Amino acid sequence: MQDHAPTVPLSEITRIIREEFGKETGELFRSFDPKPLASASLAQVHKARLKSGEWVAVKVQRPGIEKTVREDIEILLVLAHWIDKHHLLTIPVTSIVEEFKRWTLRELNFHNEAVNFKITRKNFERSREVLIPEVFETLTGMHVLTTSFVDGVPLHDIPRLKKQHVRAIIDQGYTAMLEMVFVHGFFHADPHPGNILVTNDNRIAFVDFGIVGRIDDELRKTLLHMFDALLENDTERFIDLLLSITSKRERTDIPRLKQELHDMIEQVRADELRDLNVGQLLHDAVGILRRYQLDVAVDFVLFAKTVLTLEGIGLRYNPDFKLMAETTPLIRKILLRESSPSAVFKRARRQVRTYQQLLEKTPLYLQETLEHLSRGKLEVEIVPTEFKELRVELEHGAGNIAIGLMTAALIVSSALIMQVIDAPRTLGIPTLSLLGFSCSLVLGVWLIRRTLFAIHKRGEKQWI
Repeated sequence: MQDHAPTVPLSEITRIIREEFGKETGELFRSFDPKPLASASLAQVHKARLKSGEWVAVKVQRPGIEKTVREDIEILLVLAHWIDKHHLLTIPVTSIVEEFKRWTLRELNFHNEAVNFKITRKNFERSREVLIPEVFETLTGMHVLTTSFVDGVPLHDIPRLKKQHVRAIIDQGYTAMLEMVFVHGFFHADPHPGNILVTNDNRIAFVDFGIVGRIDDELRKTLLHMFDALLENDTERFIDLLLSITSKRERTDIPRLKQELHDMIEQVRADELRDLNVGQLLHDAVGILRRYQLDVAVDFVLFAKTVLTLEGIGLRYNPDFKLMAETTPLIRKILLRESSPSAVFKRARRQVRTYQQLLEKTPLYLQETLEHLSRGKLEVEIVPTEFKELRVELEHGAGNIAIGLMTAALIVSSALIMQVIDAPRTLGIPTLSLLGFSCSLVLGVWLIRRTLFAIHKRGEKQWI
């Protein structure tokens, strides 16, 4: 959480706490610091002390922020629908805003963040280098989150740290993030410097889990092999793996897409692929995939954003920071572990269970199919895409004919009305004739646009 937003008055903070728990601040805490530790766009954090004597950080949501956020998102959705309707951008703007809405509203419910804290704390419970604050559930609600207080220096205040420790701290934080992704499959997706603290004993503490990403086993293995491809300078394998995590459309121009991805990599690579800016590469790759209207897993987008942020932090405080160089040891270690006999046996056992379940259900599926056959209820759906295109073309052509006939009728009727001597006039022309000619002009322009746009669209269909 960054501390650049205007502070909320203490009276408002105590009111929200009272409404959340039904008690005054003095009844819940032995002391409550009126000066905030940090103040951000969504919440404000205060240091407090429990009745038991423990120091805690109390995160309180800004009053009225949920209503403001919902209103802002609705405005964004209206604009997104308008952009998509008029095809102003090649990316699916509405779906992106919808995803942003889902994550933002989740972040506004502090119960979700409390769960994220507990999961990550358990994942690092044996770590000596990473500290995750403890959540106090009895003092946590939808608008208030209470965690153990971490006495440390924010990463954005790194000049206060000893210079000889800066490199080690950056490497340590990056390694922790990689472990979250490639080992736990659950990672901090908003690692800006205000959310990361360095403790007095040089541990890395993550203090905000409003946004997290979840990587399933299949995506985790794909990401591992993508990084391995980068380490091996294997551009083609990297692109193939990248495309494997998208939902390709039937008419996507795959060769053209691959060539564009290849060109993009060539532009950002250095002498060795392992020295390239990985965060920027992933960010640009997601942009290209969306431009081709391919659906990309949200968690992969969050991962790309996280890597881009981490790489920026590393380069900001350590100009010699090489993300791929720091990644290599951990990636190699995890890949070796994935190839171990125990890991292979575990995967094989999981596959056996899957096939066993399939075999157990096969008689049931067969019985249901035979029952449908006996009742004449078995339906086979055939979707002839060529006929569908023909139907669309015929509908478009019929629409053009209808518009043309309407335009001609308006022109003829307007011309006939001009013969009426006593008709009301505007600019020397009968008012009805003027309206008719104006409408026919609009319809004519619309008809020309429909025709030219259809020709343009047909000309673009060089599909594979």
